[in-house]
Amino acid sequence: MNENIKFLNNIRGNSKINQYIVTAPLKEIRKLNLKHREVIQVKIIKNNKETNFITTLNINIRNGKEKRAIFYINRYSRKLLNLDYNDEVGVEIKRPLFENDRPNIIFKDDKIDLLCFLPTDIKVVIENDKLILWRDYSIPMEINRFIDISLAGKFLGLSFSEGQKCENTTGAYISICNKDVELHEYVIDFLKELSLFKLIKSYCYYNINKINGDQIKEISKKYENVYNINIKNVKINKSHGNYTFLTNLNSTLLGELLLNLQNNILNIENKLIDNDYKLLLENFIAKELSGDGSFVSTKHSDTITIGEKNPKLRIKLKNILDFLDLKSNIDDKRMLVRFDVTPIKKRLYLISISAFDGENREKLMNSINSSHTMFFNLQMKRLEKLIELKEFDNKTIRKIFSWSQEKATKWLNSMRNKGYIYPIRRDGYSTIYSTQNNETFKYYFEWKDKFNNLFPTILPAESYKNKIP
Repeated sequence: MNENIKFLNNIRGNSKINQYIVTAPLKEIRKLNLKHREVIQVKIIKNNKETNFITTLNINIRNGKEKRAIFYINRYSRKLLNLDYNDEVGVEIKRPLFENDRPNIIFKDDKIDLLCFLPTDIKVVIENDKLILWRDYSIPMEINRFIDISLAGKFLGLSFSEGQKCENTTGAYISICNKDVELHEYVIDFLKELSLFKLIKSYCYYNINKINGDQIKEISKKYENVYNINIKNVKINKSHGNYTFLTNLNSTLLGELLLNLQNNILNIENKLIDNDYKLLLENFIAKELSGDGSFVSTKHSDTITIGEKNPKLRIKLKNILDFLDLKSNIDDKRMLVRFDVTPIKKRLYLISISAFDGENREKLMNSINSSHTMFFNLQMKRLEKLIELKEFDNKTIRKIFSWSQEKATKWLNSMRNKGYIYPIRRDGYSTIYSTQNNETFKYYFEWKDKFNNLFPTILPAESYKNKIP
């Protein structure tokens, strides 16, 4: 059993140098045989809220005698508990039990185990479902160990496209820079999931030559109202645009952990890809497209491109897209990855995983309701009528659509070949069919719901309803 000491004390320190100190009773410290500069695990409790961190114990010795035992509270812990001078806090001290092993099982109960991706040079204590990270000369941090797969994928995809993504980085920070307020949601929600919401810093950088201070105050209010985070407006003299938002959290330890996670999911070669890993990749690509992707629709084709300057990362993106059956090719000259989404099923699939945001999202949604997809929408409308039936035959089709036997037979064969329907039995000379519960149906109905929410004044495929027999 790991022995500990518990006590109450007031926070002291020096406000001039932003120093926060807790004095530990020497008598209790001696019970644990703790020595000067020994690493300790500390729990601070205030108003029934707590935070854990790793630090070192300092024992002042004068004339060969121990006079005082103290430790410093880092700024993360102070901010998480809103600590101030003279606050009375509950304190628990013990020796940390560092975990050296890294598990191999990445997914558990629809969540990612972040311990799997923690670099081995970062020491960690497991406290229930928390990870307490520590390394000399870095600010220690406590985070939740298990993170929702979809949320993690969205965050990593967005940070890959809009944040810090240098292969040789020290991982000093987590950030996203974009003028679209809604995109910051994925980063903020992810940091909330880690229990780090109070550590988020937000800025609005604006070009004083293109926009004035009063205008930017109104713009910043939108960010603050959505996320309940105070934002700092910063003047700049040069910028391609008039303003942009920056959401970040400075942490070397967390940055290195997440960079390792990102690099790991990009390397899909020789990996066993299960449904959990596929879900992670889908959400990654969905938000990567929000940052670096473009949707181009013409009369005859629909194409998506992803801009990426790093040739190694272009290859990794291609591998992920290919795995998701979005067959792609690399254009090194233009520094991008391109894939064709002319087949409607591919666009419905992208909509189902919430690919893109903003203007590109609207273009993608509208592409399913365009004139050159009219025939597909008509077919889906016809199939919708059949979904309500558990089974049907040629006679049923002729009656519903007022078709000849020849036309009904031709249509049934076409739908069967496309996998929309399948035969379930014979009844005399008639073949009895049922609707196949396939992905295209699922994606189509998801699109309809999302389309109606995005464009409530337009009913998808309804403009063609009079053409349905």
